[in-house]
Amino acid sequence: MRTDTPEHPAHDHLHGSHPAIINRLKRANGHLNRVIQMLEQNRHCNDIARAISFKRGIKRSSVMDNSPSKPLPSV
Repeated sequence: MRTDTPEHPAHDHLHGSHPAIINRLKRANGHLNRVIQMLEQNRHCNDIARAISFKRGIKRSSVMDNSPSKPLPSV
C-alpha cells in the first residue's frame, strides 16, 4: 500500500537495508507465532519461558532511528 503525502512522497525502490529488515521481521514473526502456538497448546510455562528468553541474546535495533540495542523484558 502506497501513501503519498507532501511530506513523504511514494517511491518505487528498495533501500539497501530493506532486505535485511524484511528478513529480520520475518524471523521475529515466526518466533512470535511459535510462542503463540505453544500458549494455545497449553505447553508448560518453563518451555514457553525458555522460548521467549532464547531471543534475549539477540541484539535488537530500531529500524527508523538506529537506537542502541536494548535487552528484551524479563519473563
